[in-house]
Amino acid sequence: MKLNQNTISKIGKELQILVKGEVLFDEFSRGRYSTDASIYQITPIGVVIPKETNDVLNVLEYCKKNELPILARGAGSSQCGQTVGECIILDYSKFQDQILDIDLNEKTAWVQPGLVLDQLNAQLKKYNLWFPVDVSTSSRATIGGMTGNNSCGSRSLYYGNMVHNVEAVEAILDDGSLYTFENIDKDYLITKNNQNRQYKIIEELIKIYLNNKKEINENFPKTQRRVGGYNLDLINPSGFNTSNILVGSEGTLSLFNKVKLKLSPIPKQKMLGLCAFQNFRQAMEITKEIVKLKPTAVELMDDNLLNLAKAIPIFQGSIKKFFKGNPQAVLMVEFIDDNLNEVKHKIKDLESLILSQNNNNVFSFHENLKDQKEIFEMRKAGLNILMSLLNEVFKKYNTTGMFYAHASVGTLHVRPIINMKSEQDIKNMRSITEEAFQMVKEYKGSHSGEHGDGILRSEFHEMMFGKKLVNAFENVKDLFDQKSVFNPYKIVRSYKQNDRSLMRYKADYKAEKINTHYDWSNWGE
Repeated sequence: MKLNQNTISKIGKELQILVKGEVLFDEFSRGRYSTDASIYQITPIGVVIPKETNDVLNVLEYCKKNELPILARGAGSSQCGQTVGECIILDYSKFQDQILDIDLNEKTAWVQPGLVLDQLNAQLKKYNLWFPVDVSTSSRATIGGMTGNNSCGSRSLYYGNMVHNVEAVEAILDDGSLYTFENIDKDYLITKNNQNRQYKIIEELIKIYLNNKKEINENFPKTQRRVGGYNLDLINPSGFNTSNILVGSEGTLSLFNKVKLKLSPIPKQKMLGLCAFQNFRQAMEITKEIVKLKPTAVELMDDNLLNLAKAIPIFQGSIKKFFKGNPQAVLMVEFIDDNLNEVKHKIKDLESLILSQNNNNVFSFHENLKDQKEIFEMRKAGLNILMSLLNEVFKKYNTTGMFYAHASVGTLHVRPIINMKSEQDIKNMRSITEEAFQMVKEYKGSHSGEHGDGILRSEFHEMMFGKKLVNAFENVKDLFDQKSVFNPYKIVRSYKQNDRSLMRYKADYKAEKINTHYDWSNWGE
């Protein structure tokens, strides 16, 4: 698109007339919104911070008229480039951040998309309730972003992902209409039969599912955590929650006006077991036995992550306090229950399991909630056969990698050590990606177990799902978003992962040499 500065300024001035919120089209603001937590950097056309729904509707109408794309954004904590693009950015986090209604009998809440998770849970605490999709970025992650990303969190083994905890979404479609996508029964199409936009979308979604049922059954991973593509596998002609198709859509299908969440009681009793292993492989092997004890979370940290924590001053005291020696891997196993004796019984079973595997394993448990929080904070800072194979891939490209995981649900975070300023390393990144995804496919896993698709993974959907399902994803996109107004080039018809023009460090990047006066190098020793 590449609009010139005069055109950008004109758009900003015209939008300022249409909205009550803030319009930020200056170079500094556009620069701030050009990045998220990923490796990508794309300067937006401009930013609108809507104060109310009418602001959003006016921006949408203007963008449709002028053929400009829109990208809804929360905290920008996305790691795959979902929230960057040459678009009009809608940032909901400043004004549209309220709890609209809490139903204590139903244990649900309607909230605006810009509400931050920690702020929500702080308000719910007085009712002894919480929203349990506890992502590591909870201090800034917004409910709209989490819904768009189908976020998971540490305790998804017990509570599920966003798609299991979103009851309904009031969506703004590309024509400016508002509809609530929620549970429908098998008679919906017969009893409604009103032929409005929502009816036609649901009718067509069911057709897409039926036309691709065989491929969905064969090619969709049978894993709890699978956030790639659109959730076609959750469509059911006998009745389903229609918001499921919007959860994980990364803002490519609609805008969210409000979201209805399923709330859970705050656990009365909670204990944490720390299991330290001298052998990384043994930590992963025993996970399948630990899961049989029905924990709420099983989180893994490898020695790379532990060493990084040791290097951070605020965590050094915690490392000494909770970890003895130099383990290759640590599993953090959490149990909750209303009955403290039941929790203690499970902790005792866990200890027996860990120590019977290897006498060199080290086990400790923590009942104090402050200690538990301190341990999980380290995790926030910072499989088996597959990992061995991945290490071989890393060696092939002269690098190493760091592993950490939601071990209980088989989600492995893999971070190859790559220099994003190096053309060769960027080529290596793509090669490692392709080889890793081929392994994942071979073992019938998911290439996108968490953190979504964005720019990083979208182009690999055909490799993972097959051409017919990619066509089905495109049909879903076109059904909702007929002129590709919403966050284009994500999930379908995507950018290339390794396009350096989209990255923070472009092909012409050169570090500026600065002559410094002060020398602080001794402080780092």
